[in-house]
Amino acid sequence: FGPMVVLGMGGLMAEVLQDVVIVPAPCSVTDVKTALRGLRLWPVLSGYRHIPPLDVEAIASMATRLGWLAYDAGDVLSALDLNPVLVASPEGDTIAVDARATLTS
Repeated sequence: FGPMVVLGMGGLMAEVLQDVVIVPAPCSVTDVKTALRGLRLWPVLSGYRHIPPLDVEAIASMATRLGWLAYDAGDVLSALDLNPVLVASPEGDTIAVDARATLTS
């Protein structure tokens, strides 16, 4: 299938809710934003009740750059997991707290 970018709430919630989207890499910011709208989590990302919208543009940009990294790495990179990714409001920073890469030998 080639490199893929998988996006969702992450961790236990992704497993329990089975709420993820998969975008083939390389991908564009538009591709990622379109895919994110397919998540059941989307109302939380876009703003819901008292929860302000989160920086979807930053999420899409991060996912796009990771997709290109996976694409450019070719067969050297077999997996890359960022979890958790803390998503801020549009004025803040969106950061990956932890990352794990699995390289092929």
